[in-house]
Amino acid sequence: MSNSKENVITRHLHGKFGNQVVFRTRNGQSFAANVPKTAKGNPSDAQIETRDRFRMATKWAKNVLADPVQLAAYNAMAKNGKTAFMLAVTDFLKPPRISEIVCSGYNGHVGDKILVSAIDDFNVKEVSLNITDSSGNMIEEGQCQPDGTDMYWQYTATVEVSSLSGVVITAVAKDNPGHTGESTVTLE
Repeated sequence: MSNSKENVITRHLHGKFGNQVVFRTRNGQSFAANVPKTAKGNPSDAQIETRDRFRMATKWAKNVLADPVQLAAYNAMAKNGKTAFMLAVTDFLKPPRISEIVCSGYNGHVGDKILVSAIDDFNVKEVSLNITDSSGNMIEEGQCQPDGTDMYWQYTATVEVSSLSGVVITAVAKDNPGHTGESTVTLE
């Protein structure tokens, strides 16, 4: 794809020129690209699923643009030619993920801390954590709080646990569109 910033001929062009070239303008630059090709035949189930995901992502992005508070947040993150719309679509398509659960500060006592590193391409809205015993019985659950460093979410234990062997800690991160990412650690 070629681009031009100050070309007198192409600077205000947009749209299709015959069946050969498409002109686009983004961030003050004009781009010339090949005309997109249309698929032949019936789409596969995977293609239909992907199209549905993009359709939902587009609806989410349009709702973001209609909400002044969310629009301001996405605009603040829009850099290098990206738009709030593009960021919102990407945010919808990429769920958050838990990259780490740090249990070194957890010894089964009330007040012990568990740290969770949750990552999203835009914003992690909330992180919850639950602790179960080796039989799957719930010991405790609750919301994590940001630790103030923008690196971790922190959970403070509220229940005394006599034996940590087989205890399962599950963290769930949620982003703005409501998608979740989950990770589990089993203590030995």
